[in-house]
Amino acid sequence: MEKINKTATKKKLKKKINRVKNKTEKEIEEMRNQVEKAMNKAESYVRKNPTKATLISAGIGSAIGAAITALISSSRKKK
Repeated sequence: MEKINKTATKKKLKKKINRVKNKTEKEIEEMRNQVEKAMNKAESYVRKNPTKATLISAGIGSAIGAAITALISSSRKKK
């Protein structure tokens, strides 16, 4: 009797694992599609507005650089 329960439990577990695997694969595929759409949209924007895109990128880079500099200098002051 115990062997039958183990076999049934294994089958149920395999079914659940396969369902989760299939769902995960579908979600990953959906995420890939969304990322691809976003990349295409961004690329199209950059092609249509190269100057604006360059200025936005430079601004973001400057902001990130300033933030990193501020973090580094504040950690040095604490020492």
